[in-house]
Amino acid sequence: MKKFTYLFFMIISIVMASCHYNTIEFETPDIDPDQVIRFKTDIEPIFETQNCTSCHNGAITFSLSAGKAYQSIIGEQLIDPADPEASLLLTVPGHDSHQPYTYTPHEKALIQQWIEQGGQNN
Repeated sequence: MKKFTYLFFMIISIVMASCHYNTIEFETPDIDPDQVIRFKTDIEPIFETQNCTSCHNGAITFSLSAGKAYQSIIGEQLIDPADPEASLLLTVPGHDSHQPYTYTPHEKALIQQWIEQGGQNN
């Protein structure tokens, strides 16, 4: 049993270490503050286009796949409507230099505005 537990944690550590991000500072583009940002049509597709789902597919980590992303984001507490800029959904992509996963300025602005609007499953 000890060998299995050790092997299990070793595999999880390797898989978790394989997801890396880069930090890129950029200006946020203007988005109409009255525009309602919809999770299903504006936010969820970002995870596929940015290849977030290659690691975050639910196999080992939480899922950002279509239809599962919202529950994972809420369950993992990746957004903070009280402090949108500190939300992990905004701050984690881009935190390591081994993989260049980042949002475009427009995508980041959409995600931030969606969080500011309460992060609804709309």
